[in-house]
Amino acid sequence: MNRLLLLLLFLSLPALVLYGVVFDVVAPSSLTQWEPAGDMRENEMDLQEVVFESLSKEAMDIEQVGSLIQDTADLQNFYNGSLLLREQHVKLLTERAVEHRNQSDDLYETRIVRLLGQPIEQKTTDKADVQVYTLAELGYKGFIAKVKLFDPTAMRVALADGQVNGLETVSGMAKANEALFAVNGGGFGIEYKGTGAISHMIGVTVVEGQIVKSYAPNREELFFAGINDEGDLVGTILKSNLDVEVLEPKDGVSFIPVLI
Repeated sequence: MNRLLLLLLFLSLPALVLYGVVFDVVAPSSLTQWEPAGDMRENEMDLQEVVFESLSKEAMDIEQVGSLIQDTADLQNFYNGSLLLREQHVKLLTERAVEHRNQSDDLYETRIVRLLGQPIEQKTTDKADVQVYTLAELGYKGFIAKVKLFDPTAMRVALADGQVNGLETVSGMAKANEALFAVNGGGFGIEYKGTGAISHMIGVTVVEGQIVKSYAPNREELFFAGINDEGDLVGTILKSNLDVEVLEPKDGVSFIPVLI
């Protein structure tokens, strides 16, 4: 019996020893006493430094972006200020130009009126002012008209009988177009056919922006004069239709000789 107990005790010792070893390794008291190795501490410190450097760089980038935004805002403000100054300068120059033009017009008006004397007839509307004077120079007697336009649409070219080859008196054309003032325009020649006659306009004629008579070569220099949509006088010596097209006239006629 005693031998049997001793044998059982002997067989159980490895299990008890093994149990004790395993238990000691995983015991909570052993975990609380565990510390990281030295190289692991160094790695942790290196990681902290990397994180700090990254945050510092991000802060610097944010500061640089903020500085760039401020520089852009300052540049935009400077541009806006320069643009405003330029607009004010242009406005001032425009006002001075209008003032000088008005002064020039007044001087011109005064000198012309002084030379022509008193008008024999005058008509004024919201679109134009027309003054008619007598003219007697070097044995020539006639009339001269001074027209001041307030609206460019008040002046236009009309065709005789409303067609390119028509023939009609100026007074008849004035009545037909209800004109305040009328004067013969471009030069033309007359061709008689049987009992009738037709006109042939010289040079280039423009009516309401359209060329109704194209250029044809002439022995003498032809001149074109007209008015554009803004009411400015335009003119040139003719060599082709293109010479007129580049002027973009609203209405205009051709004649001989070249006049200023």
